[in-house]
Amino acid sequence: MKHRHSVALALVGWYLMAPPVRQPRNENDEPYLDQHAAYRDWEKMHTFKTRNECEAGQRRVTDDAITGKLTSFSGGSSFVLDEDPKPWLEQQTEAECIATDDPSLKEK
Repeated sequence: MKHRHSVALALVGWYLMAPPVRQPRNENDEPYLDQHAAYRDWEKMHTFKTRNECEAGQRRVTDDAITGKLTSFSGGSSFVLDEDPKPWLEQQTEAECIATDDPSLKEK
């Protein structure tokens, strides 16, 4: 492998991303997970240096969601919402690891 190729590979990071939770215009409707959103509209939950680290983060958010906890990467702890956390828990179970240079993240 040429040196310039190894440098390019080293610059690739990983995003843990999930479909967005949408707030309906009608205040009587509940927030919902937009499972049809394009990857470029997904929310970045956290950035990792390696795929293995991202996959460990993905397992963490999935495990937290199963136990009813919302994951916060900033402080490393989990938290519980005062309102119905269902769409955010569902968001965590749908999280995926996506390379930072993935073309599907680019604006059209």
